[in-house]
Amino acid sequence: MLMSYSSQESINPGLNLLYAIQALVSG
Repeated sequence: MLMSYSSQESINPGLNLLYAIQALVSG
């Protein structure tokens, strides 16, 4: 999940928060 989070962050910083929340929910 962290890798996807990093890649998405570079593509769309707006999704940064969304992926961060998903990471917290997924654990």
